[in-house]
Amino acid sequence: MAQLTLFAPTSTRCPAASSAVGESADGRSHPYRVPIYRVTLVRESSITAPAPRLRGAQQAAELLRQYLGAVDREHLCAA
Repeated sequence: MAQLTLFAPTSTRCPAASSAVGESADGRSHPYRVPIYRVTLVRESSITAPAPRLRGAQQAAELLRQYLGAVDREHLCAA
């Protein structure tokens, strides 16, 4: 299996950049822990829509405003 190259190789090395990818200032490598998150989709409730299909962003905004109201955090809504 071929390895995917994400970035083009560079000819110069910056000491500050190498420490950001798991190398200390003296050149020794150390493990870097990558955080892993899980997002779960859970149906909580339902709201009544004025029609079976929303025909535009304004209709979607009006419908979701009923549900969201004045929230103080980010929400992801899939309709």
